[in-house]
Amino acid sequence: MIGILCWYDENPSWLAATTASMARAGVSHIVGLDGAYALYPGAMRHPRSGAEQYAAVMEVCQAMQIGLTIHGPYDAYAGNECEKRTLGFKLAEQVAEEGDWYILMDADQVITQAHGLPRDLEDTEHDVAEALFYSRVAGDEMNGQRALWPVRCMFRAIPGLEVKGQHFSYVLPDGRDLWGEPPYEPAAQTRMEVEHRTMWRPKIRQQAQDSYYKRRDETGIERPQAVRGEI
Repeated sequence: MIGILCWYDENPSWLAATTASMARAGVSHIVGLDGAYALYPGAMRHPRSGAEQYAAVMEVCQAMQIGLTIHGPYDAYAGNECEKRTLGFKLAEQVAEEGDWYILMDADQVITQAHGLPRDLEDTEHDVAEALFYSRVAGDEMNGQRALWPVRCMFRAIPGLEVKGQHFSYVLPDGRDLWGEPPYEPAAQTRMEVEHRTMWRPKIRQQAQDSYYKRRDETGIERPQAVRGEI
């Protein structure tokens, strides 16, 4: 399994936690992509993160004895999320072998359960697999209640996989969209669980994130492939 970790302007301890969780899940190589989306506030002035964030990823990979490919851009990603995630797949192709899978993660996500994951992926005939995501809120530690929802974040390592039109449209060379547009391709169900920690980011970081989403919606840069093809 090859992990693809996308981040920008994150707490180094979060990056370390995400990286370590991927290694514990069975990832043998991580492709790390830093860098801001062009529409993200301040992206043109500061397109890449500080050195301490790179160090956090590198130190964990070294300590856990897994491979690492790391990319730091000179400019913001003009194609925003689609461009950055597609680049992640292209870089991962350089180390992938037949039968491998990609696990796509952001730095606000931590794998908390991955029992049997390699076998689940090995046994399926599908090209995409789901994990169960959840958010921890105040009181969860006491009552144990969590809302789980499925997210397609694992993809068979098929050359030419790219992200088109929308940040969640994972399109194969044969035109099949593994998530973005119905009818959806069938997905393998796994026992992997992921904590999504976006709400625990500092307020200023959340505001910047919300500003990016607003700009993304206002500019209309993300559209389904069917709609984009009609323009």
